[in-house]
Amino acid sequence: MYIWELGPDESLNSQIFRKIMKRTLLLAAACITAAATWATTYSCKYFAIDTPDDSWQIDQNHALGEMGARIMVSRNDGTNGLTHLARIDYIDRPFTPASYLQDQVVDRRDNFAHSAKEFSGIADTTFAGYAAKYVKFEKEANGTTYNFTAVAFNAGFGTVLVIQGQQSDAAAIVGRITSTIKPVVPAQPQTLGQLVEASKASLDKRRATWDDNGEKLISVTLPDATTVQLDMEIPFVTREAIVVPTFVQAKRKQWIKHRKEVALRCSIVEMAVKEGRSIKYVYHESKGAEIGSMLILPEEVR
Repeated sequence: MYIWELGPDESLNSQIFRKIMKRTLLLAAACITAAATWATTYSCKYFAIDTPDDSWQIDQNHALGEMGARIMVSRNDGTNGLTHLARIDYIDRPFTPASYLQDQVVDRRDNFAHSAKEFSGIADTTFAGYAAKYVKFEKEANGTTYNFTAVAFNAGFGTVLVIQGQQSDAAAIVGRITSTIKPVVPAQPQTLGQLVEASKASLDKRRATWDDNGEKLISVTLPDATTVQLDMEIPFVTREAIVVPTFVQAKRKQWIKHRKEVALRCSIVEMAVKEGRSIKYVYHESKGAEIGSMLILPEEVR
């Protein structure tokens, strides 16, 4: 089943929603003199999208900076009401789709999911030819009920999140709009080798922030047939200032304690587990000098 056959489901923070409506009205009033504000096609290095006519606004002013790209697609009913809405994100980091939906949408960290009502279970679907996960929910905003669907899938070394919504009594148009999304990133990796290859272009540009402690992923390599190696930058730490064996032991204990969460959140670890590979972490100072390393064996992950 395709996601645009499912019918949308997602939700908005009411404050964000009011801002979006205000912006839509201002743009509608200015469209005669600023027709360039309205578009039917948008493309960037991550994805492309088409809309059927200029009643749809494509707003590019939601940049994620170096983390990726974000656009908003919306439609106004002509009487100050926002009937349809979609947001497309490309995050330049390989989260597992199910964990990303749980973390951002179901746990209500994403603005669109603030004050959402009960969520459906996270389930499998197909989107733009990619194996994906989706979750549905609804939300009240300004006295109107909106139905939403959030979809997540991996593409290249990144994660795509598509959130589409509509008034509960509106025709299901937005699904047909988001069905035109065409990722222009590498194909969905099926093996760890493909994911490592996809990582090169991304990590050559920017080290990926890995956790709340500020650790950054420098590179991902396959040093041999049984191991995947992750080189990590550890901020504010120098080899001279620590006892290396104690540091590595602490990192190992932390990893083992949270191994299920680590495997669920990161596609690299998830694929390594599936392929029965060991995971080697090599830690570096911010200036590049190696601090130490640890090897996680397959049996320690399960």
